[in-house]
Amino acid sequence: MASDLAARLKELGVEGLLRLIAQSPRGQVLQRCASVLSFDQALYEQVLAPDLAPQPAPSFSDVAGWSEIEAIPRRTGEFRVRDRQAAEGEEPLRGADLVRLCGAVAAFYERSAPERTVDLLHALAIADPPRAERLFADLYAAADGQVDLARCHDLLGAVAEGYEALPEAFRGRIDACRAYYRARSLWSDEHYKTRMYLERPALTGALGQFVEGEGPWIANVYAHGGMGKTATIRWLIARYCVPAPRRIPVARIDFDFDDPFRMASNAPLLLLKLARQLDEQIEGRPFTPLREDLELEIDEESQTASPPSEGYVADLVERFAAACRQHAGPILLVFDTVEVAILNRTELERILQLLTQLHEQAGVRALFSGRYDLREAYPPFNALTAMLKPALTGLLATQVPPF
Repeated sequence: MASDLAARLKELGVEGLLRLIAQSPRGQVLQRCASVLSFDQALYEQVLAPDLAPQPAPSFSDVAGWSEIEAIPRRTGEFRVRDRQAAEGEEPLRGADLVRLCGAVAAFYERSAPERTVDLLHALAIADPPRAERLFADLYAAADGQVDLARCHDLLGAVAEGYEALPEAFRGRIDACRAYYRARSLWSDEHYKTRMYLERPALTGALGQFVEGEGPWIANVYAHGGMGKTATIRWLIARYCVPAPRRIPVARIDFDFDDPFRMASNAPLLLLKLARQLDEQIEGRPFTPLREDLELEIDEESQTASPPSEGYVADLVERFAAACRQHAGPILLVFDTVEVAILNRTELERILQLLTQLHEQAGVRALFSGRYDLREAYPPFNALTAMLKPALTGLLATQVPPF
């Protein structure tokens, strides 16, 4: 008997066994339960169970105790299938059957639980994509307005499963929101840390005009320690550039944490650090090929990397600029705590030359922040700042005023 069962299981294989389970009454229940994000007793008894054959269907209490089902933490009375893909097997509910079931699920939520908008969105994405797109747009805008990233994540998850079958325009909206969500997440710490930031209109107004392309392409924010330079940069990124409607991608190098010498002497490493940040914020992730190549080609931990050849750097700059051009609007590169680089006699002109090339090829904008006005020759930095002046032609320098 055991040998016959073993032979049969071997003959079926994993795929065949899943199909067999899916055809069983238990498999049918799991298929239907796996078609929703979660279910409670009311949804099970009113929508999921009535169409099952044969009847009577397994009771809700029995289903809730199955090994394939788990209770949802902190949501009393709600359950979900542990592994929804495995539960659907090789013959998941699909086509007209799936559309019909999701339509009934959507009607249930609209009638009995209108507050369950994420579940409603998940059902409508299959049963009625045009309605789902309108609902998604409204819900996502509301969640973003409250900077509720957890809800934004849930909304994106609700439309992820049937993504390939959705209309092209709806997929485009989802793609844009995914990139926007990654950007908001990337700078969420900066957003939190500037919740009490007191704007100084003379400063923030000038920076806003600079970022959006008015006047010089390179700027310098400077002030003595404790005047709020870093807070201003955080505000500019997280509360001005990144949020809709501007959605300006930003990458930041902080010389307090990023070795100034390595950033100036190793252009591939600098471009990699910038590309990683920008790739998260632009739809389609245009920097991914460049980023993946650089991750294979350079040793990020090495402190003694050989200087790259000019031809190699020129090629990287061209590829970086091409990726930048995939974004229709401005892109901002920020270099913070510049005084650390100056105090360590870093050859900043190398970075400035690279930025000049990126601006010429892709229109990127660059912002330096630190304790020194880079236009001035402060002893003992007069030699360094004198070298910088040619590259800083057209520099917009803004001093952080006192409160």
